[in-house]
Amino acid sequence: MQIIIISMFLVLPMIVIAIAGILFWAISKEAFASRGKLRGRPATVSRLPLLRGGALRAWAADWSKSLVKKHAGGAWTRETAAEVGREVEAQASFVIDRVLPTVAARRSICLDYGAKGVRVTVPEALAIADELHARLPAADVRCILRRARDNEVAADQEANECQSGLCPLLGDDGHCLAFGTRPLQCRGRCGLPCDRSTGPAATSAAEFSATVSDAMQQGLATALTAAGFDGHRYELNQALAAVLDEPETVDRWTHGDALLMEPAAR
Repeated sequence: MQIIIISMFLVLPMIVIAIAGILFWAISKEAFASRGKLRGRPATVSRLPLLRGGALRAWAADWSKSLVKKHAGGAWTRETAAEVGREVEAQASFVIDRVLPTVAARRSICLDYGAKGVRVTVPEALAIADELHARLPAADVRCILRRARDNEVAADQEANECQSGLCPLLGDDGHCLAFGTRPLQCRGRCGLPCDRSTGPAATSAAEFSATVSDAMQQGLATALTAAGFDGHRYELNQALAAVLDEPETVDRWTHGDALLMEPAAR
């Protein structure tokens, strides 16, 4: 009897330790699997609300970097760069709309009106230009170009930032004319609640949108530079005017030159 009791005292702790080890292994396996899946798309969106701050920024930046690497194997053309711009914009929309479904209903309205401080990478600008050409008459595209040029002049008079003038992408009805490919930096502005509601929910939506889009743009800029391209983030009016009116500058960009001779500060 004593032998049985002693055996139980010896075996029972070992059983408990073994069970704890199995549970720890199972939890760790799921955690690492979830982390790995975050580099994918549909299966991970349900977990994205759990990411905040540095973890969210790291995921978003890594996604953009992997996108550039995916296209890095072949020769880059204007179409390649525009496709990269469309893909990163689509991913930003996909993530934000799935995690913040209320934002998805606030379509295309922009209440900021000006393009002050908005910067874009070259792929973003090319994606916007393609959408404008596809959706609008040539005369309307020329009006957008003229507005961008006018804003450039105003910017030169206002310490290199566009302090006056409407955003060139803003329609007469207040809707963004290139909402589907709007600049990543507009994600925390355009498409949020139209009534400019305040409070924790609205602030959280704006912060989440801005974090995702800003990190995706940073990752895109970093990856472009690493791949030998100009990864500068240009002021929106400058970039839009260049890609709409100066096709030779885009050709130079695809060969590793800067889009503009004197790039604006990043």
